[in-house]
Amino acid sequence: MAKRRKKTGSRHGLQAVTLCISTAMVLILLGLVVFSVLTARNLSTYVKQNIVVTLMLQDDMTSGEARQFCAKLKHRPYICRLDYISKEQALREGIKTLGADPREFADTNPFLSSVEITLNADYANTDSLQFISRELKAYPKVSEVKY
Repeated sequence: MAKRRKKTGSRHGLQAVTLCISTAMVLILLGLVVFSVLTARNLSTYVKQNIVVTLMLQDDMTSGEARQFCAKLKHRPYICRLDYISKEQALREGIKTLGADPREFADTNPFLSSVEITLNADYANTDSLQFISRELKAYPKVSEVKY
């Protein structure tokens, strides 16, 4: 009889090890699922906050008018960050990118001034982008809106 008790005792020890291993595996899988969901949500927010809407301004708009226009736009709830790119700054970037000065071929600066708007994550939806685009196109000196 002593042998029989020993076998059941070792059997209970093996069941305890199996129980610990299976519980640990379930907790690890649960942790991986929660980690994946949180990472996906953070990645989604990051991508939404990096959507940029570019406003191309008309050629006859002066730098002062553009700055006043930017000051008006800053108060919109959907704008996270706003950057004004003047014609001169666009020309410098164009020269750096192209490796040549386009004024050599055309006597004028071919680049337009623009405004780059980074949206809040809450407004980075298709319907919101269409609404924002229509609203921005309504300004008289805005020639084009890209997103």
